[in-house]
Amino acid sequence: MTTATLHQFTIDQTVTSTAIQRIQLIPAGDGTAAYDAVVTFATGREYVYNVEDCAMAERWHGLLSDAESNAATSWGYEVNRAINHGDMELVLAV
Repeated sequence: MTTATLHQFTIDQTVTSTAIQRIQLIPAGDGTAAYDAVVTFATGREYVYNVEDCAMAERWHGLLSDAESNAATSWGYEVNRAINHGDMELVLAV
């Protein structure tokens, strides 16, 4: 489900996780309010996902923007939950 956001944003943040190194949220570039998430895993592999739920993208933006929240978040769990619940769809594995 895609919902409109108040403003588009971009964030590129290193995360504290044993499984994930970095998360980027960027506007999808297709003229919609959707976002893409670029997730760099500890293995160095990057995966690009289309974020199907803009509310999730906004929540992640809030967590990534705040150092304390970022450090307290289990990013491996968040990414797996989003994939399993259909909030993100794999577009490209690099």
